[in-house]
Amino acid sequence: MLAFHAWFIPLVLFTVFWLLWKKQYRDAAVFLFPTLIGYELWIGIVNNNPFIITILIARIIEAAKNWT
Repeated sequence: MLAFHAWFIPLVLFTVFWLLWKKQYRDAAVFLFPTLIGYELWIGIVNNNPFIITILIARIIEAAKNWT
C-alpha cells in the first residue's frame, strides 16, 4: 500500500498544481473531486471497511421518514 501512495499522491498533486498554474481552476476541481472520492473508496476497501452506498441511502431514507 505504501508503494501505491508513493506514486499516486505525487501524481495527483502534480496534476492539480499544473492545472492551477495554467489557471484552469474548474478543470482542477473536476479532476480532484472524483479522484478524492475514488481514493476514499479504495482506502476503505483496502482496510476491509468498504463503503456500501445502499446502506447509506437506506439510512438517509429512514432518517427522512422519522423527520416527518
